[in-house]
Amino acid sequence: VIRLYGFIFGFPIPIILAIFFSEIINNTVHGLTQTLSYLPHFLSEVTITGLVLTMLRNSETNTGILSGLLINLGFIEETTKIVQNADYFRPMFIVTGIWKEAGYSSIVFFAAIMAISPVLYEAIKVDGGNKLQEIRYVTFPGMAPTLIIMIVIRIGNMLSVGFERVILLYNANTYETADTLATFVLRIGLEGGNQALGAAAGMFDSIIGLGLVVGANFISRQISDSSLW
Repeated sequence: VIRLYGFIFGFPIPIILAIFFSEIINNTVHGLTQTLSYLPHFLSEVTITGLVLTMLRNSETNTGILSGLLINLGFIEETTKIVQNADYFRPMFIVTGIWKEAGYSSIVFFAAIMAISPVLYEAIKVDGGNKLQEIRYVTFPGMAPTLIIMIVIRIGNMLSVGFERVILLYNANTYETADTLATFVLRIGLEGGNQALGAAAGMFDSIIGLGLVVGANFISRQISDSSLW
């Protein structure tokens, strides 16, 4: 469920960022925005999750800057403790992942946009096309091969959720929605001493991932000219 939500809400963000970066004319603004969006990727999971937890709570009132803002905007109740509420773990996990990786992931899509011939944009402007039509009829078709490859890769990693961020964000109150296959393998195989079951679970993850990649690649090859092989 976490990976599916991450795919639905997280995959489009780097694409939007790449289009945004490609439309910035001022070099200073362009370089600054790209640098700020890339920066979280180079910070450790401990640093990123620590910042998130600090913004959501503090030691005195259990209400941080971000949670206080959500309360003032009416999105959550004043008594809600996001960090200790199982219903909020998945959104917190996904938003943290988007913040950390969206900027860096946009590099691939930005490179694909830069490879599109400027002649195509000039042609659609001559035909009277606006900016949205440029994106729809030139940018997205030009990005299509890259988009398909990245979708195939993301589908292959559908069962893989990094246990570092999960362990750093979850607690006893959020365990029901925070436990993943990776944390199960860690808990059963290493902490519980059942290496056989942990290895079997890891093997299950790898086999299903391989099947998803092969299936997604087959479908991609049938409906388009782009595929991993």
